[in-house]
Amino acid sequence: MLDDRVKEVLLGNVRNFLDLASREQHYDLYGRCYLFHGPTGTGKTYLALAIAGYFDLDVYIVYIPVNDSNLKTLLTRVTTLSIIVLEDIENANLQPYEGTASLSALLDAIDSIGDSYLIIIIARYIELVDGALMEPSRMAVKAEFGLVDKEMIAGLFRFAYQDYEVIGQRAEEFAAKIPEREFSPAEFMSFFASNFWSPEAAISSVEKWIAAVRDKREKMGR
Repeated sequence: MLDDRVKEVLLGNVRNFLDLASREQHYDLYGRCYLFHGPTGTGKTYLALAIAGYFDLDVYIVYIPVNDSNLKTLLTRVTTLSIIVLEDIENANLQPYEGTASLSALLDAIDSIGDSYLIIIIARYIELVDGALMEPSRMAVKAEFGLVDKEMIAGLFRFAYQDYEVIGQRAEEFAAKIPEREFSPAEFMSFFASNFWSPEAAISSVEKWIAAVRDKREKMGR
């Protein structure tokens, strides 16, 4: 999940970008680029889509590696005031196979985006993102999406069982059973969906669920 303070900075930056009069006043006439990074299931793509919905912008999702001609075609067809989401940007570091866009082609595409577009770059492993993409001249905001801490866990529990009474105390009881920074929001929402009928069932079964998730990860070598 994303820290609320970072989220406010991000939304303020997008809001400022969409205020054309303010941008013209400060000679800010270029597109805007953001980097969302963090483990799978932490809400990176979800927030990109939520921003598009909140500001009523069209959104285009591109999965990297991408066919070079497809990338060029897309960039000629995107509508004004749109968001372009580049997923799995780490793959740009891979040796491109015939027909796919190289890292330099992606950089050229990002740099040539007009003043009416936002680009959101999504990565699971920031250490694998090429340094050229990380330059301050390209990235307006870098936002880290982390695994959940106890405060976030309690918040997710309250959200999942908001129709139940005395849920605040139960949320703290649930969060106390969970180790911090080990699980993603998506994993918890899947768990809550399996125990939707009862917060008590979620509390009583969560330790068994933790053991099962750890066992599955071990078998998968994660």
